[in-house]
Amino acid sequence: MSKLILEVTGLCKAYREGKMVTPVLQQVNFNLAEQESVAIFGASGSGKSTFLQLLGGLDGFDQGEVKLFGQAYSGLSDAEKTALREERIGFVYQFHHLLPELTALENVMLPLMIRKQNQAQDKLQAALILEQVGLAHRLRHKPGELSGGERQRVAIARALVKKPSLILADEPTGNLDKKSREQVMNLMLEMSHNNQIALILVTHDESFAHQMNRVLIMDDGRLREPS
Repeated sequence: MSKLILEVTGLCKAYREGKMVTPVLQQVNFNLAEQESVAIFGASGSGKSTFLQLLGGLDGFDQGEVKLFGQAYSGLSDAEKTALREERIGFVYQFHHLLPELTALENVMLPLMIRKQNQAQDKLQAALILEQVGLAHRLRHKPGELSGGERQRVAIARALVKKPSLILADEPTGNLDKKSREQVMNLMLEMSHNNQIALILVTHDESFAHQMNRVLIMDDGRLREPS
C-alpha cells in the first residue's frame, strides 16, 4: 500500500475584511499517496487556488489540519514550514514568475542556490533538467527571448530541479495556446511519472483533468468526487 504524503482533515478558511467574512473552504478532507496524480476541477472562485496555497504552507487556515509527511503545519513555525516546503514541494503557476534579468539556466538554479551548496554542481543539475524538458539549446536565453510554452517549461524545470516529492500546479497551461497547452501538460505528466513525483493539478480543462489518477471537484469551498 502506498504511503500517504499529504493528509488534510476538516480544513476551513475564510477571508475577512472589516466585519465582512467570506468563507472559502469548508470542512475539506483530502489524502494524497506517493506518486499519485490528482486533478482538482472547478469553477473560478470555488476555492481551488486557495486550497493549493494551504497545501503548500503559503497561507494559514482557520480550522482543521494539513500534514505533509506526517508533520502537522499547525505545529511548525514559519521557518520550519518554509524549510519543509523548500525540501519537499515544487510549484508551477499559470504565470511562470521567471526573473526577466536572468537566463533560463540561472532561473532554474535559484532554488538550488538557496541551499548554498556547490555552484558548479547547481549549474550542472539545472542544465540537466533543462535538457530533460527539451531546452538544452536555450540555457542562455532570458525569458523575453522565449516563447510562452518555453517559459512554462523553464518554470517546470525550476520546480523539478530540487527533486521534490510533490508538485503543486495551479492552472499551469491557462495562459498558453492550444498546442503549447498540450505540450506543457504532456511534459508535466511525463516528468512527474519518470521522477516518481506526486502531482496535484488545479485546472479548468476537463481533458487534462481526466489524464490524472483521480479527479476531484471543488464546489463552493467543498471537495467532492465527481457525480
